[in-house]
Amino acid sequence: MMRSLAILALALATTWGATGCSTPCEELAAKICACEGTRSSIEACERRAAQIQSSRDPTEAGQARCEKFIDTCNCHAIGTAPGDRACGLAE
Repeated sequence: MMRSLAILALALATTWGATGCSTPCEELAAKICACEGTRSSIEACERRAAQIQSSRDPTEAGQARCEKFIDTCNCHAIGTAPGDRACGLAE
């Protein structure tokens, strides 16, 4: 599914933080994964995001980038150019 590829692209393009609390990039990934159509797709998306997160060092710039997309990202718009930009999935 296009959304699965999009979350992978997002995760690769941003740097994740590994803290005890939810980081902006973790919140954004969870929001994007929640847009998947089925529970198994959501869980697969969450696993990919967690794998990528565990291999990245945190940066403030990456977290700030994710934070600005949390409020603008919308499941109904993902897959469109404006919607992908609103979720940080496209430039």
